[in-house]
Amino acid sequence: MRTALENMRYAACTPEDIKFLKTRIAGRRPDQPKLSDKEIRNVSIITALNVQKDRINELGSTRFAAETGQTLTHFILLIGLAFPLMRQRSDPEVENQSHLVNKCPTK
Repeated sequence: MRTALENMRYAACTPEDIKFLKTRIAGRRPDQPKLSDKEIRNVSIITALNVQKDRINELGSTRFAAETGQTLTHFILLIGLAFPLMRQRSDPEVENQSHLVNKCPTK
């Protein structure tokens, strides 16, 4: 698996990598892994779109907070409101972000 993921990172997958990766596609068929399966609940998931990743992370963080008795605190930073202050810091990363959202479980 590690080799397949590394090859995927460098766009160098072999036919064997593709065959293996196809066995790890989650879905509704009985032979496919389920995102709700306990053994894959807290592992990294590769998605085609960031919006899919964001939704999976949202559901996962909500589940994690509920299971551990924590409350999620939502932090939202809109660059339009904070941009002048951040621009003074000359942070090149800030100029590439339209908004940042962070969720942290708290006790």
